[in-house]
Amino acid sequence: MRVNRIWLIAALVLIASAYYEARLKPQSRPLYESALNSYRQGNHDLSLLELERAYVIEPNSTAILVLMGWNQLKLRRYDAARENFGRAARLDPGLVEAKLGLVYLGIESGQTPVRLEDIRTLLEQEPRNRDYQLAAATMLRQVGQTREAAALFYRMLGRDRYGVLARKNLEEMYGLERLNEEIPRGLAPLSRPSELQVNFRATGPYFQRRSGNAWENVYLHGVNLGPAVPGKTVSEPPVLVEEYLAWFEQIAALGANTVRASTLLPPAFYRALRRHNENSPQSRLYLIQQVWLAEPAPLDLFQPGFQAVSRQELAWALDVIHGQGELPVRRGHADGLYAVDVSEYVLGLLIGRDWEPHIVSANNQTNPQRSSYAGNYVSIIQGNATEAWLAGLLDYAASYEVQKYNQQRPLGIVNWAALDPLAHPTEANLLEEFPFRRRLGERLTPPGPEEVIDDNDAVSVDETRFQSSPELPAGLFASYSVFPFYPDFLYREAGYLAVRDAEGPNPFLGYLKALKAHYRQMPLLASGYGISTSIGIGRFHPYGWNHGGLTESEQGAGLARMTRNLAEAGWAGGLISEWQDQWYRASWLTRPLAIPPERQLLWNNRLDPDQGFGLWTYDPAGEAQFFSSFTGWNAVPPLYVKDRGPAQSLPDGWDAERTLRSLKVSSDAAFVYLRLEVGKVRADRRNFPDFRQAQFLIGISTAPGRFGSRVQPGLAPQVRAESGANFLLHIGEGGTARLLIASNYNPREVKPISGLPVNVQLSYRIPFRPQLEEWSGFEEILVETNRRRFARDGRQFPPQRYSLSQLRYRPAGQSDDTLATWTCDFAGNALVFRLPWAALFFTDPSSRQVLAGTEGGPRFVAAETSGLQFFAVSFRPGDPVEFGMFPLGGVPASDSLPALDERGSFQGLKTYGWPKWDSISSKGRWKAGYTSVQSAFREVGGRTR
Repeated sequence: MRVNRIWLIAALVLIASAYYEARLKPQSRPLYESALNSYRQGNHDLSLLELERAYVIEPNSTAILVLMGWNQLKLRRYDAARENFGRAARLDPGLVEAKLGLVYLGIESGQTPVRLEDIRTLLEQEPRNRDYQLAAATMLRQVGQTREAAALFYRMLGRDRYGVLARKNLEEMYGLERLNEEIPRGLAPLSRPSELQVNFRATGPYFQRRSGNAWENVYLHGVNLGPAVPGKTVSEPPVLVEEYLAWFEQIAALGANTVRASTLLPPAFYRALRRHNENSPQSRLYLIQQVWLAEPAPLDLFQPGFQAVSRQELAWALDVIHGQGELPVRRGHADGLYAVDVSEYVLGLLIGRDWEPHIVSANNQTNPQRSSYAGNYVSIIQGNATEAWLAGLLDYAASYEVQKYNQQRPLGIVNWAALDPLAHPTEANLLEEFPFRRRLGERLTPPGPEEVIDDNDAVSVDETRFQSSPELPAGLFASYSVFPFYPDFLYREAGYLAVRDAEGPNPFLGYLKALKAHYRQMPLLASGYGISTSIGIGRFHPYGWNHGGLTESEQGAGLARMTRNLAEAGWAGGLISEWQDQWYRASWLTRPLAIPPERQLLWNNRLDPDQGFGLWTYDPAGEAQFFSSFTGWNAVPPLYVKDRGPAQSLPDGWDAERTLRSLKVSSDAAFVYLRLEVGKVRADRRNFPDFRQAQFLIGISTAPGRFGSRVQPGLAPQVRAESGANFLLHIGEGGTARLLIASNYNPREVKPISGLPVNVQLSYRIPFRPQLEEWSGFEEILVETNRRRFARDGRQFPPQRYSLSQLRYRPAGQSDDTLATWTCDFAGNALVFRLPWAALFFTDPSSRQVLAGTEGGPRFVAAETSGLQFFAVSFRPGDPVEFGMFPLGGVPASDSLPALDERGSFQGLKTYGWPKWDSISSKGRWKAGYTSVQSAFREVGGRTR
């Protein structure tokens, strides 16, 4: 979450400056004044240089030491700041400014605990000093004394600069920014009703809501409100009511009646929810509030400290929804004062997270004796330790809300298919696989005791073991995130494969029905389901519901079908996994090569399936002007340009098609765009480019002079790029385009399985040390999405792989194929490409980082590049190009950009550079499948009536 750190320091230092100057020696005063001026202008490095000169003159000046400390704190040089503040405090134990610096240092660095007595000392020593009041209130806020901080800020309100800063803090704390509303004097007095209030309950197959003195079923259909816009993580959600109101309006227009918040959000979210529901009662949105819990360390959920933290999270969540929330500043979490009561809209509380199987297994093994729990509201007679622990949390949540607010709502835990209570014979765990693999001759090393193994179908969490007492009329519900492509047993079990819906075979529906049969006595909610529109694919599904690789229209059709399947299977509702694409996410497929990982949020990795689950997306800036249309290219200067014919003319009537005119390059947060203009592009009968007698190679170096091959394949005489190429675009055979990678730069390799030489596996090269060589072959970029697996009867499921190299064509002017990566501008005689940054193994284009190898074992590292270098060659095809073989023969180059010298080397290779970026602006839109989901939501909305 956004944290208000040390933005008040400048005011404090400025107020103290006159006091300091009076105590300085004449020789050091000009240097100090210059340093103070540099500090005011934000030039902290220059300020420090000037202070160091003053320090030589007056090494024991507390004024110089304190200002040095403030500069170092601004530059996050915490150790140096601590030394200077500490020395000043030792020289003058009564110096409040030094104590203030140490307090701020503790808050900002998180390395030194801040003591409340130090903060309150500021006020005691200078009770009327407004600067100290402002600092004390700010620090009280930082250390979690939110109400005390708010009261102090409130007393400072006024028109002077102190009042302005106080109001800024209060607006942040209450979620009132840009609303120009009256600041509350605190949270409303708590009034506990005498009778138990139950507005929603979980009973039978559905949720119910109170309607007067009666109850009516309500079928939930909606979305998960992932709050991370491009450039932000989930821990940096919007803080403005107006942003959430816009989202609620769009979600309601989709036909949703429910949103799920996977964690506590800023006060503005709850304020906006109430405002939306009061202003738009016909499109009211219910809230499923999740209380997200961290992973325990060590893996024992019963640790007293972890127990206390988990219960505190539950208490905070319940206080928040009742308008009594007081959340301290915590890194990665919401904070503030929650004065808006939304409890009448909160249909249910979800506890926990999608626990990884290894956590559940470890906790069960650590606590074998903890198999039951007896509570006032929730009990379990016989279960595993994790189930007993979760029962205790459910009971605590019910108890806390009744005791403090005399209210209840349905309670559930977060669960997922990997932990379901069903048996899946097609899914052997790792240790069960070993005998089968050894029997085949494979040589294996058993996993070490420290190796984390997340087996599916190895351990379960079963909500049917929870028993709710008559004291909990709101009841319990089960909740699962379900995705058709994972775990593998969802599409391999014979019983699931035999199930059909109106559109054909549907193992997803088969699984839904089987799970509902187990949970027949309680509502079963799909707390997340979805499929992705990424270009990359993370896992294949036999009927096309892959983890990625779907167009927006295909996603919409698939989501609509799954929405209907949930209703058909008797579930209590379903919430699509994400309402908007979130760039900060990294899946197993891309995570090892996201370097540095904290900058993933600044660019859109179109190869990552986890970034494409939303219905609302954010188009990169160049999409509309460089690919969907071509208008933006007019303003892009060419990297290379020439106006004469081909270097080598041939008497076949295809010289114009082989003539290279120009090469232009542009980029945005998602793609590198290329435009290769030629003398003429012919169209074939399909209106595709005709490459029968004109083919092209576009060489790409992502780090000129560092990686790849100097000699280029398939051409004779040889063609050389002295700074190398680690990627080649080949446009030709059959009207296709392929992006090939230099073999010596490919971080993956296909190699025999130990003991099974006829079987191969795709894995990372460890160690991997790419370099520039005279020759390297080029090969396709392969990805293994589904590893080889075994059923419990020994049946083997082979691995599944696909090639990222095959580029997808889209006719110009069409926009429905959102997976396409190349097209043709026939009017402009140009071939146009958009290449995902990750396809070129950029680990972070925002800081110009490319994959550079491995260090210290299996850890990949990146290096900064000066830019991208390109060349282009045209040729008349002969025999198929052998990209993996050194070119002892081949065909001559017809034309090139830039020109070739007499030795066949490119002359004057140019580099395309782009500015780094640390922030991103974006504009959102609905994906093309929106209307399909909207229709499905309308269809299932009246399911229970």
